[in-house]
Amino acid sequence: MRFALLAALLLCGGDTAAAQQQKPGSKQLFKRSSSVNAPVTRGLSTGSQALMAGGRDDCSSPEAISGVGLFSFDQTGATTGAEGQNEYACYAFGSSAIDNDVWFSWTCPANDTYQLETCNLTSTDTKVAVYPGSTCPTTGTLLVCNDDYCALQSQVTFAGTAGSTYMLQIGTFPGTAGGTGSFDLSVFQPLSNDECTSPAAISGAGSFPFDLTTATVGIEGQAELLCTANGGTVIDFDVWFAWTSDFTGTARLSTCTGNQIDSKVAVYPGSACPTFGSSLACNDDVQCPSCPSYPFSSQIDWDVTTGSTYLIQLGTFPASSTAAAGTFTITPYTCEPLCEICNPGDSYCAGDGSGTSCPCGNTSSNGGGCANGSGAGGTLNGEGVASISSDTLVLSSTDLLPNQPCLFFQGNNAVNSGSGVIFGDGLRCAGGGVVRLEVRFPDSSGSAQTSLGIAAIGGCAAGDLKRYQSWYRDPNLSPCGAGFNLTNGYEVTWQP
Repeated sequence: MRFALLAALLLCGGDTAAAQQQKPGSKQLFKRSSSVNAPVTRGLSTGSQALMAGGRDDCSSPEAISGVGLFSFDQTGATTGAEGQNEYACYAFGSSAIDNDVWFSWTCPANDTYQLETCNLTSTDTKVAVYPGSTCPTTGTLLVCNDDYCALQSQVTFAGTAGSTYMLQIGTFPGTAGGTGSFDLSVFQPLSNDECTSPAAISGAGSFPFDLTTATVGIEGQAELLCTANGGTVIDFDVWFAWTSDFTGTARLSTCTGNQIDSKVAVYPGSACPTFGSSLACNDDVQCPSCPSYPFSSQIDWDVTTGSTYLIQLGTFPASSTAAAGTFTITPYTCEPLCEICNPGDSYCAGDGSGTSCPCGNTSSNGGGCANGSGAGGTLNGEGVASISSDTLVLSSTDLLPNQPCLFFQGNNAVNSGSGVIFGDGLRCAGGGVVRLEVRFPDSSGSAQTSLGIAAIGGCAAGDLKRYQSWYRDPNLSPCGAGFNLTNGYEVTWQP
């Protein structure tokens, strides 16, 4: 009967898989509505190319330019040719195509590194590419390509040889309209700490400036597993610092200093360029504690010793358009009572045999509830702020059964003095005044988390000690035959 009641509670009025919070639109693969990736045939019946003020519509007769400075372009009458439409390095947001493209043949004035950009020079959603030579490019010869560097405008950096000619393709993201504007060609002035071989030396606790506006992307620190976030490990537009600690303990680096930069940071031991797998910490978006001024700021904590040097890599989330100047802080981190909001509660009632025995000997060893059909116990933990005035508490479960519903619920009591009682394939640990919080469907890894305000749904007040648990289905490999199980218990004292 208890299972039937709980099952009815789960099925009546339950949410189905709610959409998970995602990164801002500039980072989503579905950012653009267009998925065009095939060139559009030019429709000139005469076979001659269109003459345009500010670029030519066909790469066979590009507009000749030379030197550095501002150059105008006009895409309003441009079509899209077959050339330069399938370069792998041009792939962005589902397409490698460049629409409404006009062409320039640029002669380089001196041996140097050059930067081409449309930032603040047009309102058009530009996409640009550079190729060697002065004839129509063949696939695979691309030097550089960029879609969005500064909002919806573009920037590329490339090495030029005096007297050599380069083809410049100035177009738009597929599906967007062509327009007018200018692009700037200038000698690139790299940042002194743009490479890990020449990091800026800093030391001690304090606030430190950084500037990503002309940063490039190196090959070091781009494949660290600790840096995996939102589908990738890359840190774009990165700069480097060699920081020497003046204390022993835990250091905290934070970009939550008023910056509006979608930062991503990593730290490595020593001051030399890092080797793969040597990162000590890495973070994209700090979740705990959250940054009130900008949610996509970063924060890392790591152990340090006095006099030791650590290499810091600071950049942006891949394809971010927020590369700019800002500041970061490094401070000693100590946790006073109640300050560690990243884990505001305590686990209890594990299915490891320390309390009530699991119903059919299905103990677990991962700190979760009794073992389910996967062999592990479903776990429940929390992170965020358990505060009535600023509730960001998120309950998270792992090692559940993929795509099988789970119910997060709240109780007033720790059942059987916290040891739990047998219920299905597991132990019921939370009871008394039960409140159904939210139904979720675990992902393919068996993980699920709440997405709604817990304090409001649970009717919590400051000072309340509440217990939480997750009930979940296990219909196929149920070890005891009940077809459902529960996680460990988790208890939280709510703050004002």
